[in-house]
Amino acid sequence: MKARLAALKRLKSLYGEIEEMNSIGLKRTAAAVREAENAITAEQEVVRSSNAEARDALAAGDHLEWIAARKQ
Repeated sequence: MKARLAALKRLKSLYGEIEEMNSIGLKRTAAAVREAENAITAEQEVVRSSNAEARDALAAGDHLEWIAARKQ
């Protein structure tokens, strides 16, 4: 009976270690997702800014500025 109890305690410890590893992996994945979301948000802001500059240049009749803004 003691051998079985010891084996169950080792198994419990093993499962605990596995859960901790999964938790660390989940935290890393969540951090990577946040980083990707931040990069996407920054890129969307660059596109919005470029579009606004292009509209302003087009409204002002500045073709060269419009081309430059569209290239960003």
